[in-house]
Amino acid sequence: MAEVRVERMPDGWMVDHQGRPLTDPARASEGFLLPIGGYKGYGLSLAIGLLAGVLNGARFGSQVIDIYQDDTTPTDTGQTVIALRPDLFRATEEFKLDAASALDELHLSATMRPGDRILVPGERAAEHERELREHGVPVAPSLAAPLGTLADECGVAAPFPVPSARK
Repeated sequence: MAEVRVERMPDGWMVDHQGRPLTDPARASEGFLLPIGGYKGYGLSLAIGLLAGVLNGARFGSQVIDIYQDDTTPTDTGQTVIALRPDLFRATEEFKLDAASALDELHLSATMRPGDRILVPGERAAEHERELREHGVPVAPSLAAPLGTLADECGVAAPFPVPSARK
């Protein structure tokens, strides 16, 4: 997006091959994206890479295919799924109470800008889903008309308002 808006990228986002900050979005393909969160982000990124790549035999590190340079070689992207049973560590109800308390503490933390809210992963998607369920999924008129015609042909009601040009 920075390149589209002709903006400089902030220091700390990318470095070039010599480790110098790279701020010109037009040169982004020449550099390396840095992990968010400094050394802690690096550690987390490394742990996930080891679990999703090395553990299951997928590509990792310099073996990763650059899809912008090579769009024919299979990427061999690794995945990992981790499922934990809290009841193996402690009583489920205690875990749920403590987890809710931890999330409450995050939600009540001070924000950097007045009016901002602190969200945890999944909350924005859940809010968006509630909004869509309450108000419906927006359908562009250019798509609603042919779908309305198709609904008529199939003998079913269109589940959304269809432009009035439809018979």
